[in-house]
Amino acid sequence: AGLRFSLTGGLTGSGTDLWGNRVSLDVQADADDGAQFFALAGLALPGGHSAGAGRVSVTIDGPLDGEMRLRGNAVSSLLEVKTDGRVRLFTENGLAGTFDVSVDKAAFGALLGIPAGDGTMSAKMSVSGRSLTFEKLAGKIAAAAFEGRGSLELGELYRIHGELAADRIAGTAVLAAVVGATPQRADALWSAEAFRRGPVAGLNGGIAIRAARLTLTPGVTATDAKAMMRITPNEVAFEDFKGTLNGGRVAGELALRAVSDGVAVKGRLDLKEVEAAVLPFAGHPVSGRFGLQIDFEGSGRSPRALVGSLGGNGAIAIEGAKFAGLNPGVFVQAIRAADQAPTLDAAKLAAVARQALDAGSLDVAHGDGVLTMANGQVRLATMVAKRTWP
Repeated sequence: AGLRFSLTGGLTGSGTDLWGNRVSLDVQADADDGAQFFALAGLALPGGHSAGAGRVSVTIDGPLDGEMRLRGNAVSSLLEVKTDGRVRLFTENGLAGTFDVSVDKAAFGALLGIPAGDGTMSAKMSVSGRSLTFEKLAGKIAAAAFEGRGSLELGELYRIHGELAADRIAGTAVLAAVVGATPQRADALWSAEAFRRGPVAGLNGGIAIRAARLTLTPGVTATDAKAMMRITPNEVAFEDFKGTLNGGRVAGELALRAVSDGVAVKGRLDLKEVEAAVLPFAGHPVSGRFGLQIDFEGSGRSPRALVGSLGGNGAIAIEGAKFAGLNPGVFVQAIRAADQAPTLDAAKLAAVARQALDAGSLDVAHGDGVLTMANGQVRLATMVAKRTWP
């Protein structure tokens, strides 16, 4: 696969005033694989994706010593980019200009290496030497809309700063993109493929993120969530995370660091006054409110290995809880059924016990417990509870 370039142009004006002459240039580049254009910009597509045949064309027209019109277009199977603006080639800082930029038919899933739909994006971009600023940034990924602003300083180390607000964010997808995780198969909860270089690797800076709805895990969604994403060449940290969850509050921190054997993680999760219905107790609803605090850390070469390595400890507190399917009167009913039966029938006794359990609930006025995490699993080590008596 190769790159092919073509250049046509003209120069009109006076031979005695070269810089005042009007220049018109048309540049076109074609590639058998559009990923080559990403490589020229120092970027790599996740998982070695191909971008299909690609074409970049740029037209520039105007005086060399003044403002020139610049229009550009880049097309591949992964996205289509259009630019239109005004530029000065020679200023104290070098190239300077302002542009309207639009991105259409963007395959964000392939571009970021995460489960995501196609989308669009637009922004007002300003360039001054090595500095790029983006205002009125807006777009959609599938049905999720976002907006923001930011800046990017080019150099040996790229520096990025900005703000991003979205109506919906899938938390696991964001983390997967940041750390370079390969999307898991439909039949696997966590991918076993090794981490690759993420799209923010080599950057430095920070982005303030807000989300009207943030999906933490399937079925668990926080609202009015916000966090600061701090980026260094080898680490991404989500600091001062806060949000609302089922009538309570959720907060925490998470740091992901590139290490020689993959990715290391260290984090904290803090829940307060959360409605217990958020807990995934399938078939046995829980009501009441609870609080939880847990610190954890681990490392691994793949998402599956990383999750399986997690260890830590914490605490849980419950208030006014009702545990369905845990009728404390089950023992009395089971003993009565055994006493009334002419012979002991284990199957009938088990049926009586199951019916009794399902018919009642365990009411707990208050409880405090100790949590432990090992091998990626959280267990309740001890619990002291005060039962509500009728």
